[in-house]
Amino acid sequence: MIFKHFHLSGNPFSETTDLEHIQLDGRFNSALAPLLSWPDIGNIATLTGRTGTGKTTLLRHVMQTWRKNNDVYYLHLGNLNGAGLFRSILTTLGERPRMGKDRMFDQLYTHLSKKQRPLFLLIDEVQLMDITSMTDLRLLGGHLDLAGRFKLVLAGQPQMRRTLQADSLTDLRERISLNVHLKSMTLPETHLYLDHRIEQVGPVKQPLFDEDSVKLIFHHSEGVPRRVNSVALKAMLTAFQRGCKDVDGSVVQEVCAAEQG
Repeated sequence: MIFKHFHLSGNPFSETTDLEHIQLDGRFNSALAPLLSWPDIGNIATLTGRTGTGKTTLLRHVMQTWRKNNDVYYLHLGNLNGAGLFRSILTTLGERPRMGKDRMFDQLYTHLSKKQRPLFLLIDEVQLMDITSMTDLRLLGGHLDLAGRFKLVLAGQPQMRRTLQADSLTDLRERISLNVHLKSMTLPETHLYLDHRIEQVGPVKQPLFDEDSVKLIFHHSEGVPRRVNSVALKAMLTAFQRGCKDVDGSVVQEVCAAEQG
């Protein structure tokens, strides 16, 4: 009912969006370009960004390109440490993990050394990983026999960079050839983002969000796409309950006030 009320065919702010419908704004492209070039210059890269900025979406984009000539695996397992980390990696690669961390490391190395195509391992939410596990990854990423054949991308929230400053991770830190940070959206980018998301389930004859509402959404969400989605969707629901055909500043103010308690 709510979306039909605004003459839309579905939810414009759904969490699940096809890659071809993603808004490739300036901040997204500035992070995407170096990542696509990185495999030619190094073996370990990091990607940081606040939660909700679109790191996983960015990784989906680069994975789509890298898969043409490489075997690419994505793991969302930052909270798994020690033997659990290696066990999950081996399972993802189609191996039956052996017992014991040392034996699993040898098994993983053997698997990688036999591969015909380079292997890209993208690990998300690395800020949850402990220093010991990050040291284990360094052993893989720094193995001379795997140079050029094994690429590692560590993605996570900004605190991941603080963890990497630990003295015990100096070797890993010095092997990182690229650090990419995905920023939040600016006000103009937020405006374009809202228009783009609505167009995917539109079209609408007039803007659904007026200028005041866009500014309020931007300031309240701080330009973080996931938070923009949440505020915009709640504002649509409030406007629907009021019987309004668009969202103005007063509607967004009500939503923001309710969120702030």
